[in-house]
Amino acid sequence: MGDKLVKGGMLDPMPVKGKKGTIDLKVQAAYDAKNAYFRFQWKTQYPFPGTEHQYLRFDGKEWKVYGYPKLDQVVQDGKQPVSTKSA
Repeated sequence: MGDKLVKGGMLDPMPVKGKKGTIDLKVQAAYDAKNAYFRFQWKTQYPFPGTEHQYLRFDGKEWKVYGYPKLDQVVQDGKQPVSTKSA
């Protein structure tokens, strides 16, 4: 199904050239008394995989963005931490 979607057509009239319809995904999960932790890994065809990617954290009521690229204003102002994710 993924291969059909990325080739274009009614669902995506402007497909990205060379985009894969599926990828192999590694998943790890762990938990403790208060939190659940998830890690997802995949290979990418792009030159800078996973650099400066925002995280999502659940505050008990909703998911909120946590961590930004170091040049973003919210990091420069000290309002958010730097994302250091790299694949």
